[in-house]
Parts: sequence; structure tokens; C-alpha cells
Amino acid sequence: MDPILAFAKNSGALNILMEGNLGKALLGALPSAVRQTYLRFHQEVVSLNYQHALLLSEQRRLEFYLQQLQALEQLKVQFGVNAPTN
Repeated sequence: MDPILAFAKNSGALNILMEGNLGKALLGALPSAVRQTYLRFHQEVVSLNYQHALLLSEQRRLEFYLQQLQALEQLKVQFGVNAPTN
């Protein structure tokens, strides 16, 4: 067995940073098809993380907007302002 794979297996190192030296060596030791599958998986993870961050940002923006609307409604009630009719 390849020494890098043996180290990864025997050390219980399940969280190997693939960008580090050990991760690069591990990726290099893998068969080409496995390496390509891992790299596609990693790209998918990055893409999903990015999409998740965008959705959370949009959710916070909408929550802030709703808070502003509620504050405006309270001010309208407090000052007795009616919405204009068209």
C-alpha cells in the first residue's frame, strides 16, 4: 500500500485538507477516475456553499425589510396616518 494512503488510513485522519501537502499526495496517489470524481464533488461542495451563503444573505435582507415595514406600520398607527387612496 502507498505510504500516504497507509498514513491516512492508520492515523484516523478523516479530515485531511486536500489543499495541503498530505491532501495533494493523497489525491496524486488515487486512480485518475477517483481523483476526477473527488474534484467534481469538491466543486459541487464549493458551489453549494456559495449558493447557501447567497440565500442566507437574501433571507437576512428580506427579514430586515419586513422589520422596516412593521416599524413603518407602527408609526402610521401611532400618528394616525392613513394610506392614500387612488
